[in-house]
Amino acid sequence: MHKGHYLAITLLGLTAIVSAGCGDSTSTVPVEVPRGWIEITVSTVSAITDIDPDGYFLSIDQGPQQPVRADTTVKIGGFRLGTHLVALYGLASNCAVEGVNSRSVEVIDASIAMVAFAVTCLPPSSEPSPWDY
Repeated sequence: MHKGHYLAITLLGLTAIVSAGCGDSTSTVPVEVPRGWIEITVSTVSAITDIDPDGYFLSIDQGPQQPVRADTTVKIGGFRLGTHLVALYGLASNCAVEGVNSRSVEVIDASIAMVAFAVTCLPPSSEPSPWDY
């Protein structure tokens, strides 16, 4: 082989070694997405006998409904930063949420965003309905 071939092979080999040794300097390291908490308080005002016996259901961002008691505070974590929709469902016919039953809550950092629902339950009507005759 000629000196030129040795030089070409040597340069080709060095180029391969240098290229292999240099990683992709533009690759990104996965960054953990900040997450926050939502604290939901449900309070029910009524006589003891008029409280919804099976409790209610919470849904966050139209996700699966989770059962909650008539008077409780629930703290749920792992939410991305931003606006989330919290809704209360499954109230007995003699109970109603004060205001709307879907509320927006803003998770702004790793702290706790709070939302509250006040439910009022009246005594069930003792008057006969037209269907009772």
